[in-house]
Amino acid sequence: TGVSGLVGRILFNYLFDKYASTSYLLGLDQHLDRSPRYALEDLEGWKETQRLAIPSDRFVQCDITDAQQLNAIVSSHRINTIIHLAAVL
Repeated sequence: TGVSGLVGRILFNYLFDKYASTSYLLGLDQHLDRSPRYALEDLEGWKETQRLAIPSDRFVQCDITDAQQLNAIVSSHRINTIIHLAAVL
């Protein structure tokens, strides 16, 4: 969860590079791209080419407070490990 945030995106890219051939990885966030917080900040030296996009077949948009949708995603994708990085503000 929280894959659109800074830490979530970095972790997803690392895990995808390392384990995509042996494991099914899925990123989840309520935002479609980067968190609006990072989109609004003027990050000096930020280069869009450095941020790898999450493959669309590996991303699910979901609010983590929606237990019914979250349970459906976990069941349908047969998820057995969750790394939770999403914040509820």
